[in-house]
Amino acid sequence: MMFFKRAVSPLIATVLLVMITVSIGAAVMVVIQNVAQDGIQSTVTQNELIKCGSDVSAEVLTVSSSYRICINAIPTATTAGNFTLFLENTGLKDISAWRVMVIGESGVYDASSQGLALSKGAIAGMRFSFNGTGPNVANVSTIRLAPEIDGGGSGTITCIEPNLEFISDSIENWDLCSAVTWDNNI
Repeated sequence: MMFFKRAVSPLIATVLLVMITVSIGAAVMVVIQNVAQDGIQSTVTQNELIKCGSDVSAEVLTVSSSYRICINAIPTATTAGNFTLFLENTGLKDISAWRVMVIGESGVYDASSQGLALSKGAIAGMRFSFNGTGPNVANVSTIRLAPEIDGGGSGTITCIEPNLEFISDSIENWDLCSAVTWDNNI
């Protein structure tokens, strides 16, 4: 009665074991590769944050406890707004550009100003213009300036500098540029 039992031949069993082992190995490799890729991306992001936190610092120049910042024009339905200020690069890296974000009740203006570089240790007067695409930014509530640095192979890194954020209370107290003389050569 035991003569009719069938079994898998040793050759087929070996082939099946090899196929199962290769499949498991391939699945493990895919998982390890994805984890490694995520780790590399996370490391790049952390390095960018470290560069911003340790190497980048900019401040608005003050003279006799007054900031060197003024507003030239407040945007209307047909005109752009702009403001002028003196910035000092107190960090260890050159700032290649600035990201300007102006938030108002009718929209947000968010753009990079490529022509306004600031070398480390330098002080420079800069003029930023802003308007919205679509409705112009009116009744400005916040202005943010964020320095952009060269990230090497990863392109430009935009750093967030909380001390370069101005809210409506302080913006309302800015001098009009027509009333000051320190901005004449900017």
